[in-house]
Amino acid sequence: MTTLAATRAKMGSTTYYLAKMKASLLSGMVQTARDAYPDWDNLTIEERIQRELNKKRVLEEIVPYLNESEDRFFGSLIVLIDGKVDFEPISEITDSVPKAYEGIFADIGALTIANGRLIALDGQHRLVALRAIVQGEVTGTLSGKVIDDEISIVFIQFENLEKTRRIFNKVNRYARSTSRSDNLVLSEDDGAAYVARRLFMDEDSILFGETARGEDLVNWKNSTLSGRSQQFTTLSALYETVKYACKSQGLFLDEKSNSGVRPKQEFLDQGLAISREWWEIAVREITAFQIALGDPALIPQLRDPSASQSLLMKPAGQIVLFRAANKVMSMTNGAVSIGEFFKRANKVNWCMESPIWDNIFVIMQSKIMTKEENQSRSANLVTYLVAADE
Repeated sequence: MTTLAATRAKMGSTTYYLAKMKASLLSGMVQTARDAYPDWDNLTIEERIQRELNKKRVLEEIVPYLNESEDRFFGSLIVLIDGKVDFEPISEITDSVPKAYEGIFADIGALTIANGRLIALDGQHRLVALRAIVQGEVTGTLSGKVIDDEISIVFIQFENLEKTRRIFNKVNRYARSTSRSDNLVLSEDDGAAYVARRLFMDEDSILFGETARGEDLVNWKNSTLSGRSQQFTTLSALYETVKYACKSQGLFLDEKSNSGVRPKQEFLDQGLAISREWWEIAVREITAFQIALGDPALIPQLRDPSASQSLLMKPAGQIVLFRAANKVMSMTNGAVSIGEFFKRANKVNWCMESPIWDNIFVIMQSKIMTKEENQSRSANLVTYLVAADE
């Protein structure tokens, strides 16, 4: 039997209880659906109340985040009570409730779970991650503190399978993920995103400034640019260029490479210095970049498919340019400097209408092919054109 302080609430036909549990208690008492149903693999589609567990996501993303982040936090787990539950509000166990608190204390009290099972209806990956830390399967800098973390729980009593499945479906269907642009704008743990933002937000940055229309030179709201846009690039593309610039020096700042943990400031400063240098040299050596940043009103003309360096005025083209730069630096062991690379790259025919890009990076001489394989092939082509003799 377990008793917890809780708040009772109701939404629609569902009564639920808000409570907290320490990670150590939670990981021992709450089960995943697979744990709760020994014959899970034999259950029909209609009988399942939970999706399959992705253990790789648990070990590579959630566990490192919990183990290494002082600012770790996540939302409430939704736990199904498949058994007897009793709620005693404070208003029923005392006669001395002040008038001002009568309504409040009617829904604040003790939640007692007498028997049955507690099953994670939403949050099974977080649960398994906590369990791995509590049981010592994985350790990290903050493991000892994680086991005492207080986790917010929403308890719902099991009524019937159909209602349980419906709640799970709606909770996950309407839990909309943040967009890529939102992640790059808001993330404080993704070092590459932090550097990319600094590249156009710092006043001494070469990409700092506005168009004639009053927009930032870097579009941070969307990941694409229209043909008539005066903006130079997108935050999404800038992010990719940062990753390639830093990778050339063996520096990996992106969130995935660091398991969701913010890199040390010294590495962020190093990544910013590298990325700034690459962009400053690129602008100095690439003709279209010089013209575009000198007068953003000319950018739509420079981006026209018939323009001599139109591909470089496309975010995808800029990514390919920096990707090729990283390849050349790696392939030549630094024999070709970044300055020499951009100088040679400026002589490449970057016109979208050039046949050298047909079905590699451009289709019908007017549309960018955005798949990873196309970007990879395009970067290989640039690498060949720039450093074939090295």
